[in-house]
Amino acid sequence: MDPNAVGARHFTVFQFNDRMSRSKAVPFHGIPFTFSQLRRLLNTSQQEYPWSVHIGHDLISIASYRQWRGAGASLLHAFLASFHFGNGGTPITNVVMGWNGGAHPLVASPNQAAVWSLMFAAVYKSPLDFVYRMLTTARHPVRVLCLLLDQIDAVTSMVNVMEKAAHTFPANPLAPIFGGISILSSGGIFNHIEALSLGRKSTYPWATFTQRLRRTVAFVLIYAIAMRYRVQGHARWWLTIVSLVSTICVESTSFDPLNFCDDAACNMLAP
Repeated sequence: MDPNAVGARHFTVFQFNDRMSRSKAVPFHGIPFTFSQLRRLLNTSQQEYPWSVHIGHDLISIASYRQWRGAGASLLHAFLASFHFGNGGTPITNVVMGWNGGAHPLVASPNQAAVWSLMFAAVYKSPLDFVYRMLTTARHPVRVLCLLLDQIDAVTSMVNVMEKAAHTFPANPLAPIFGGISILSSGGIFNHIEALSLGRKSTYPWATFTQRLRRTVAFVLIYAIAMRYRVQGHARWWLTIVSLVSTICVESTSFDPLNFCDDAACNMLAP
């Protein structure tokens, strides 16, 4: 998801308290890492689309699409992947919110189209298929890094859309909630359509209260409360940290600390 496509970045800029950034570098799979570096990346992502986040998001999105759909690579698949796992929430959110300039990011941004095409070629056509194998091997450092960058992309996109919704519809307190849920989950509509066209069994994205949807709703509601009390900067920082920690837990132990509701019980809430 490229938040630039919804024109939200110029509505709010968060600067984070660097109290946590004084920690010593922590090696993560051999990569020196500090909270200060994360803080700088988050601040940069609020202003622009950093190349690191861009590439990490594209790689894991395309690998997820290939893993979901199976073999076969063409320009059509490259375009479909951009809707299913990459940027599908952007055009739908623009339509739902009535925002102009709702072009798909691959059309609106020449840089994004070029990077997406290169990453698609890497995932599908790399020698010995080594890129795809790295991205689909559990706990591989490259996979973990791309998953973390993808989470930064998701939280940033959610925050920017919610802020823009509040600015566009100041009299409607539910508008940011609708926008946040839409940008993170509406891309599933394209998965549903293609799954049916392939003869697969598929459920409409919001028909069941899945773990992913539960997490989306929780994050959106937490940030909506933060907007109400004007503590968005702290909320975005901690939502990002929680999301990153949860991703590492799931990848390393298969335990998701954010899976706070049993599927059977939660689905009783679904229509």
